[in-house]
Amino acid sequence: MSKRFLSLKQAEYRTHLATSVFSFILEKSQDECSIDVNNLILLARDINQEVQNALLKHAPQPLIVTLLGYVGRTPKKAMPLDQAMYRAGLAISLFQVIIDQIDRDCSEELRDLISLACDFNQEVYHALYAAVYEE
Repeated sequence: MSKRFLSLKQAEYRTHLATSVFSFILEKSQDECSIDVNNLILLARDINQEVQNALLKHAPQPLIVTLLGYVGRTPKKAMPLDQAMYRAGLAISLFQVIIDQIDRDCSEELRDLISLACDFNQEVYHALYAAVYEE
């Protein structure tokens, strides 16, 4: 029995959801967590944005979105999917460190939000893994 992974389009959507969750996390963490934990959260958010940008380049997009992306700017070279997968894998380890730190310092609501962002990241990692290794 094989496990079904998300498509790249679904993984891209998960990164959008994680971006929204990070907004709430950063709002709450400013008051509750140490500067070190806040810096780790910011790093995880930045990794999520890099992976999201890679998925935007590789996931199928409606034609109008693709055309609008070329208007007024030079398209950037997309990060390869294997590199995006590697960064999502790094974020899994980073989330574990963050969760260990916030268990001591922060509220249950913040832990739940971090766990949700971690779950989104793991789904994205597995979708990228399946796409890179064509499973």
